[in-house]
Amino acid sequence: MTTLDLLLTAVSNTFRSKTRTILTVLAIFVGAFTLTLTSGLGTGINAYIDDTVSAVGSSDTMTVTKASDDAQGLGGANPGPAEYDPDTVAAGGFGAPGATVVALTPDDVTTLEGVDGVLAVQPTEALATDYVEGESGTKYVVSASALVPGQQLTLTAGAQPDDDATDLQVVVPT
Repeated sequence: MTTLDLLLTAVSNTFRSKTRTILTVLAIFVGAFTLTLTSGLGTGINAYIDDTVSAVGSSDTMTVTKASDDAQGLGGANPGPAEYDPDTVAAGGFGAPGATVVALTPDDVTTLEGVDGVLAVQPTEALATDYVEGESGTKYVVSASALVPGQQLTLTAGAQPDDDATDLQVVVPT
């Protein structure tokens, strides 16, 4: 059988069973659509994860905190309330509910600067705002936070905050 005979037989069989041909073509289209949709969904999810991770901090930054000596929260050694310590702050979204974090001292910062491979140590301060008030006297509830040097925010418009600026800067999140 020659190649021409094979092609003629295939074409004649295609038109002989039209239902099977239509179902086969539909199956090919459904398969191609499914592969395209899955690929696009995977790309979108990967982009979302990349944007979320990059918004957390810069790629060469490590956040260091000092845990309280008196463990609190879930699984803590002391089930009762902790005694007030002015050097501790509530951990907020980090750690177990009710956990505290001890503020780093200048000696702690010096120790971190002495670690091999550490290029720079820059302490950041946690901000807690109840409200902000403008000239009109209207109070607005907002959250404020300091940025880690090199951190990039996800912006709809505008420019990233300048780490070297001396003026205060405001970024409205998306």
